[in-house]
Amino acid sequence: MSSNYWTNWPTKGGYVTDLNWASKVAIDYLRKLKQTKNITRPCVIFDVDETLVFGDPEEKIGVREMELGDHGGQPIFVLPPNPQVVKIVKEARTLGMKIIVLTARPSTSKLATITNLDMFHIPYDKVIMNDNDEDPEFKIRMRRRIGEQYSIVLICGDQPADVLLPGRSAVLKLPDPESKASYFLPGLF
Repeated sequence: MSSNYWTNWPTKGGYVTDLNWASKVAIDYLRKLKQTKNITRPCVIFDVDETLVFGDPEEKIGVREMELGDHGGQPIFVLPPNPQVVKIVKEARTLGMKIIVLTARPSTSKLATITNLDMFHIPYDKVIMNDNDEDPEFKIRMRRRIGEQYSIVLICGDQPADVLLPGRSAVLKLPDPESKASYFLPGLF
């Protein structure tokens, strides 16, 4: 990938091209799945940072969080939404699928996370936070628990840990600041 991968975000450039591709592939997959399969209790799982919202930890794009202050000891900050991924969320909701937000953010960021989702009208049914920052298996364990109640049809995130061991679900790995790698793997439904 060229060094200007992030240039011209959020309107054009390699990063935006990859996000547009990811959005189209995921939406086409969810629509086809809905039309061709009768899946009981379907749900889609989304990460937060660099997935539903732009957090830009490597400062590749120039995104800055907007501080909204403090509420009961919890800092409230807002990051801009990722329109391509929000489009997937809204399509999944239209198709009658549950939306579960699974993030490694600590529980102390729950109010900020919910405020961010609500501010930009990003639908969700449940938000699951990480109570232990040092738990590398957190997302895998939580997906297994979610899978006991729902049929996970798609997992979407920017880090490999977001999509590891997906079971039967499809995987949408978004570009990230380090590897820029993105890919889609269809599910086994």
